[in-house]
Amino acid sequence: MIELDYFFTESDEKSSHYQLIQFSQNEPWRLVQDGELLGSLEKWNGKWQQLSGSPLSDALLEGICKLIESQHYHELPVQLLSRWGNVIAEVITKSDDEYLIICKERVSFRSFTSIFSKFVSTMLKDEWPVRFQLFNADFSEDFEIMAQPVKASYNFGWKD
Repeated sequence: MIELDYFFTESDEKSSHYQLIQFSQNEPWRLVQDGELLGSLEKWNGKWQQLSGSPLSDALLEGICKLIESQHYHELPVQLLSRWGNVIAEVITKSDDEYLIICKERVSFRSFTSIFSKFVSTMLKDEWPVRFQLFNADFSEDFEIMAQPVKASYNFGWKD
């Protein structure tokens, strides 16, 4: 489940707080305000559409869609597959802090888990730890890592 908070300021300077909730990766997003379900929306064929509820203003809908699309968890599976496409068969997003990774057949699972553990933290852009569960192709072996994001630091060779 993924939960996002969205703060929307209307043209009259009135501010509203909404929650966006997605229970699983292939389900629509639910829009909730003060515990009340206002509607649902999803992206279909590259275009966002409201599926239920009273019609949202164009500005509110646009802001919500921008927030959802700006989240890093959408990009991370693609980046993982791009980097290790010869090893990874599938990446499943369970939430913004949990992923399942299934390896291809004939992969040295132990070697891959060792390499993955050393480098995946450098790919994280969010500020919270992310849990990865890795499985070999037939699910007979598994490995779990809680990866902490790494912040880049620069040292130019002199000290103050």
